[in-house]
Amino acid sequence: MEQTKTEEEKVLSYAKITNFAELSHETGQIVLRRLKTKQHLQMNEAQQALPLPKQPNTPIQQASMGM
Repeated sequence: MEQTKTEEEKVLSYAKITNFAELSHETGQIVLRRLKTKQHLQMNEAQQALPLPKQPNTPIQQASMGM
């Protein structure tokens, strides 16, 4: 939850419980899969937000430019 910045109340609501002591193993596994999916999506979004690295001029590019 900390890694995805998911609020405890949202997890409790999703699992339809009032505290984590009520969380069954099966429901816990479902919640864990959802959190991992959320983390994966957040990582992909963060990578897409990064600027693309500048490509250095290669000899082929320089030759085509008349150098």
